[in-house]
Amino acid sequence: MESVDQEMQALEAFVKRLEFLVSQKELVAKELESTYGQMKDEINMRKQAKYGNTSGIFIVSALALACVVVGLKWIIN
Repeated sequence: MESVDQEMQALEAFVKRLEFLVSQKELVAKELESTYGQMKDEINMRKQAKYGNTSGIFIVSALALACVVVGLKWIIN
């Protein structure tokens, strides 16, 4: 009977850890969505201003894409 209690405690601890990880993933997903939106807005502002130097737009685009990819990779894993 003691081993059953130990297994139940281990399962409960595992479930609590999973709940914590899920809550963190939701927080990260919201932060990524916000960051992506900000980056997209910045890109649009730069496009509208029609800067002669378009490399800045590509840098911001690359950063936004990198943030999204890293975040999604973290969420999936």
